[in-house]
Amino acid sequence: MELRQIRYFIAIADSGSFSAAAQRLLIAQPSLSAQIKSLEADLGVKLLERNARGVRPTSAGARFLQRARALMAEAEDLARSTRSMAEEVFGTVRLGLTVSAAYPLAAPILGEAAKAYPRIRFVIVEALSSKLMDLVRREELDLALSFSPAFTEGVRGETLATERFYLCTAPGHPLAGEGAIGAESFLHLPLLLPPVNHELSDRLVSCGLRIGLKPVWQHVVESVSVISSLVEAGLGVSILPYSAVAGAVEARRMVARPISDPELARQMCLIYSSRRTLTKAELEVARIIRRIVASRIEMGATNWVLPP
Repeated sequence: MELRQIRYFIAIADSGSFSAAAQRLLIAQPSLSAQIKSLEADLGVKLLERNARGVRPTSAGARFLQRARALMAEAEDLARSTRSMAEEVFGTVRLGLTVSAAYPLAAPILGEAAKAYPRIRFVIVEALSSKLMDLVRREELDLALSFSPAFTEGVRGETLATERFYLCTAPGHPLAGEGAIGAESFLHLPLLLPPVNHELSDRLVSCGLRIGLKPVWQHVVESVSVISSLVEAGLGVSILPYSAVAGAVEARRMVARPISDPELARQMCLIYSSRRTLTKAELEVARIIRRIVASRIEMGATNWVLPP
């Protein structure tokens, strides 16, 4: 007994004739008759009988028809639910974020994903851009937001935004003020900075070479949150992206001035492996990230701008 034969039987019972059922099912009448004979042979009972008005179920056929309808309804429901499962987005996404990207983006990304795709599970890794690049290259991360990455074999990406750096001081510091400030005004001062091989430090060194000054490290600090706390306490000045200090600036615990002449900026990129195709879950998370970053740019919430 096959589902196809059951569907044919129901069509004949509903149509009242083999010919009408054959037209409805778009099959030849002899094939339809052969299928019903095969079904009756498998069951060992006659299901249909002819009369002057056409064809109708026998008493056994009437009982079979009732169960057959329920069986076909269940089969159709099973097919619908299976298709739905195939279309559903689920799985684990390993997402890497830099420290300055994690604060403004982690909650919005996970929040929007939870509403749209509740079966996506995240593994969040916070690290420096160079580390995130390496993890993506080794396929230990699926997606990452990295700043000005030096692309290597096995990694591809797209630029989502440009982020400027700001001179950050305590409110009472002599350099606290409004408007842009030139690099020559602070680059000779001791600064709270990441290690020499950090992307920001490299940019400051390059900036200093252009204007004949060399950055001076007051303290070497890898943690953005620690640098921010030291700046707020008046224990030094630093160069940081606005996204990392927005809360402190808005609360008037810190002053942040954009740097000009030359401007210091970096590119925020969404990176992923070039060696494999992204899963449905990863593609949807990537779309969410693009949408959130674009929204932040439009609102001016993080002082990011569209890439050139």
